[in-house]
Amino acid sequence: MKSPGSRMPVPLGKLVLFTGVAGTGTCALLYYLIQKTFSRASYYQLALEQLRSHPEALEALGTPLQVHHLRLTDKDNFVDIADAKLKIPVSGPRAEGHLYVNSSRDAPFKRWNLQEVFLELKDGQQIPVFKPGGENGDDAGEKGVKVTSSLPAAPPTPTCPAFSPRASGRSAGMLVSVSLSLGHNKCFCGF
Repeated sequence: MKSPGSRMPVPLGKLVLFTGVAGTGTCALLYYLIQKTFSRASYYQLALEQLRSHPEALEALGTPLQVHHLRLTDKDNFVDIADAKLKIPVSGPRAEGHLYVNSSRDAPFKRWNLQEVFLELKDGQQIPVFKPGGENGDDAGEKGVKVTSSLPAAPPTPTCPAFSPRASGRSAGMLVSVSLSLGHNKCFCGF
């Protein structure tokens, strides 16, 4: 006989189901937050501004232009404290492809500077969208204007071994960068 106030055991099947649903929901939320963080980053926004103002690229893709989610597991997507390299999937009514972005900054709290942006279509055609040396054909590049972010610098970063030159790999720096841009002030890299 059970004593009053004792709990009934939860069947194992319900426990597994609840844990699976909660885990899947947590993963989906984390994926959404990471995508949102990337799409708000100044290096991402600067590259899309360059694409939207480049007539040859817009002619090749067609309008309206659609920007798709990044593949987070793609080796071409890498962000650390000083460099950002992205492969942004884009499409339009005429074609689809990837916008390759290379951006850097001089110091951790400085603004991001675009180094190179080019569009690679599915058929292999490459269209230079931005290059500081003026090779892209627009006036900003020919005058040597440096495209920088007008967004505020990132919050202070904690000391973390993942940012050291001896860090074991890109994923640790990426995880710390994402956690910091989400507003956390702790290192989640596991070091």
